[in-house]
Amino acid sequence: MFRPWESSCSSHDYRREQVLNEQPEEGNSVQQGEKIIKRRHLSQDAQDICLNVCRNLMKIYGMKKEEAIKNAATLTEVSTTKIRTLFTSGIKQRKKRKDYGNNKKLTPFLEHRIRKQIYFSYKGNEIPTVETIYRTLPQTQGKFSETSLKRWLKQMGFRYKKVCKRTAIVDHERIINWKSKYLTSIAKFRQENKTIYYLDETWYDTHDTAAKGWTDSSSQCIAKTPTSKGKRLIILHCGSEEGWVPNCLELCGYNLKDCNVDYHKNMKASIFEQWFQRKLLPNIKPNSVIVMDNAPYHSRQVQKIPCKSSSKVEIQDFLLKYNLFFEDNYTKDELLEVLKIGKFKKRYVIDEIAKKNGHTVLRLPPYFCIFNPIEMIWAQLKLNVRRKNRCPKFHQQVVELIKREMDNIKPHNWKKTVNRVIKIEEEYQQ
Repeated sequence: MFRPWESSCSSHDYRREQVLNEQPEEGNSVQQGEKIIKRRHLSQDAQDICLNVCRNLMKIYGMKKEEAIKNAATLTEVSTTKIRTLFTSGIKQRKKRKDYGNNKKLTPFLEHRIRKQIYFSYKGNEIPTVETIYRTLPQTQGKFSETSLKRWLKQMGFRYKKVCKRTAIVDHERIINWKSKYLTSIAKFRQENKTIYYLDETWYDTHDTAAKGWTDSSSQCIAKTPTSKGKRLIILHCGSEEGWVPNCLELCGYNLKDCNVDYHKNMKASIFEQWFQRKLLPNIKPNSVIVMDNAPYHSRQVQKIPCKSSSKVEIQDFLLKYNLFFEDNYTKDELLEVLKIGKFKKRYVIDEIAKKNGHTVLRLPPYFCIFNPIEMIWAQLKLNVRRKNRCPKFHQQVVELIKREMDNIKPHNWKKTVNRVIKIEEEYQQ
């Protein structure tokens, strides 16, 4: 008859020897003859298994109680004391707290205290966490746990996410009104089932490769890439939740020494307007909406309206053209006040071109590029290109790589980013 506790080739031997050879932690082991078995907490299922092993040894092999207990301890790697206790007293249910299952309720007074404390932390330029909030409510400690506090914060509408650190300029009345008008307009266009296209530009330096990788700092782990940034490529494209607009990619190359830190200055209104008329408009659906930002080359005016940066002569010539009265001794500020009487509205070349072709241009509010899903698409594109840019010295091959990675961004990628932006818009509307 096969007896695993006696067999030298038992499948449990290796693990048992490994456990016995392990160095036990101080205060966390028990001595059993010459064997040392670690003390551990056993779940109710594990206790049931140990007890069944002991009983079956007595039933099947006819062992006596003490012999069965010792062999059960060997097989299960549990101390004989624990097996003997289970055999004698049986499995005991774990004690539960008196308030088990009764979640503590958030009172209006406590909700007011918590909300006030969070706002006070932000006022003092401190980013609050569950720990800091709990610590700043000393009179309530012991009455509820941090877990309860975390649950209450979610009930109150708080979420643990990236905190907006932009300057107070986004809270200017003009920006708030622009943002509100944009959100209302784009929601209306979606209800009308109009196709919404998002366009934007980005840049890529031909020598740009992945910055991080696994290395042991030896000479075998050095990439042969130039230290310079190479040539700058301006990438101009447009897409919707259906994917990229076909035949619409525009790549402009510049020598880096001629480039500005702000890549928007490397794009010209003439290039953009030509691309808009010849490549974009013929390839989009009729009666569409085109979302874009307020870059200078997007905003060339049909007739430039003077502003503070205009010269005094330019303002005077503009006022004479529209028969607005002014005195020769008026200062520049006084001339601008006269200009406000005319209530001139800016008219952009791009908007007029789109209008003639039956489309609508919707401009993003300043500092809110998060409403443009193409920004997330650019992040995906650059990450993929950097990882696969193995020949940065030859910028033409980088151009081909960019085109291939553009094709790898499928409609389902666009769909995900557009849905994410819709959720962000809904948060701002609330």
